[in-house]
Amino acid sequence: MPRLKRVDPSDAGIGRRGRGRGFEYLSPDGDRMTDPDVIARIRSLAGYLGNTPAVARSSYIDPRVFDRYRSGLTIGGVLGEVADDPDLGGIHGPVEVAVLDLITDSESEAIEKVA
Repeated sequence: MPRLKRVDPSDAGIGRRGRGRGFEYLSPDGDRMTDPDVIARIRSLAGYLGNTPAVARSSYIDPRVFDRYRSGLTIGGVLGEVADDPDLGGIHGPVEVAVLDLITDSESEAIEKVA
C-alpha cells in the first residue's frame, strides 16, 4: 500500500486568493482556474473535509487529482471496493486510500477500477 506522501506547503500547488466578496483559485503556475466543474470539486472537497475558508487557506490538493479528474477519472468507481476491504485499515480511511490509488496507479489501472 502506498505511504502517505508529505509535501512542503511552500511548494506550488492550487492557490486561492480573495476576489470581490469571495475567492478565486489559481493553478500551480498562477493562472486563474475558470473550469466550473473543477471549482465545484474544490468547494465540495473543502466542505467534505470541514474546511472553512480560514482552514482551507493552507490546504494542498495534489495536481494529479485534477489531472485524473480532467481525464474522466474519480474515486467514485473504487470507493465502495476500498471501503469493503478489511485489509486497508491503519491510519488511512477509505477516501484517503481511494485518492492514493487514483494518483499512484497507472492510468490504465485506474480506468479499470472506475469502469
